[in-house]
Amino acid sequence: MKECNTCKQNLDDSMFSRTSNIYKGLRGLGLRPSCKKCSAIKAAEWNKKNKEKVVARDKSRWLEKKEQMLKVRAVWVSKNKEKMAEYMRKWRIKNKENELAIAKKSRSKRVDAIRVLRNARRAIEKQAFPKWANKFFMSEAYSLARERSKDMKIKWEVDHIVPLNSKLVCGLHSHTNIQVIPRCINKSKSNKTWPNMPMENK
Repeated sequence: MKECNTCKQNLDDSMFSRTSNIYKGLRGLGLRPSCKKCSAIKAAEWNKKNKEKVVARDKSRWLEKKEQMLKVRAVWVSKNKEKMAEYMRKWRIKNKENELAIAKKSRSKRVDAIRVLRNARRAIEKQAFPKWANKFFMSEAYSLARERSKDMKIKWEVDHIVPLNSKLVCGLHSHTNIQVIPRCINKSKSNKTWPNMPMENK
């Protein structure tokens, strides 16, 4: 048992953190004078009063041990995927406005590159858009993708079954060549595969 010099309670030794200097502990046990709870409160108060020092300290540690910390983090994340997913879900709910601001800032930095890609995409679609294409059906497909994204909480996209732009084939931007699929599947599909493609090109 040991008395905490902050809250003055007699607590079990397990309630105290060990100090790196054994001579600072009580009776040579190497225990800190304050219990874990009181130490945490003190640390939080100090951090609050010394935000700039804390930021500088953390930045210095990060730069010094960046690779090591990234490896440790990667290992932890791989072993705790469910915890990480739950943490990110709660973080997004709590920081919705902040996340939107970050996304907006990121988009603003890439605005020129995004415009180039969008314009290129529009040009390809315009050239591949036949007169007989049913615009109503196509509009419904895009609406369906939005509704599924909203209801199912994952991104859905309108995919061109036969790619519009590929080294091997160029499909049409029409109702006969689109499907609504999850974004993850669309990304993995890319423009390298399509139904009934020649076997030697798969």
